[in-house]
Amino acid sequence: MCTDLADGHRMNAQQFFESAQVSSHAVCDPALSMGRRILEGVTATRNRIGTNTNLGILLLCVPLAKAAENVNSDLQSSLAETLEKLELR
Repeated sequence: MCTDLADGHRMNAQQFFESAQVSSHAVCDPALSMGRRILEGVTATRNRIGTNTNLGILLLCVPLAKAAENVNSDLQSSLAETLEKLELR
């Protein structure tokens, strides 16, 4: 287990590994919207780690995971379509 804290943000590598594990279920759940995947990923991370270690990664990976679910299109086209469908509510 890594215990050394990185300068500036007081987090260690093990926290990032654990964050990935606990948020992966939300990222890959096809029943959830992109916003819900991000929220549930952040919530799972905060509950386990107690700090934000992966919001940026979630914001990057959730649209990619959603786009990868479209088996009728290549990833680049599917990602463009996925991003075009984003809405603010």
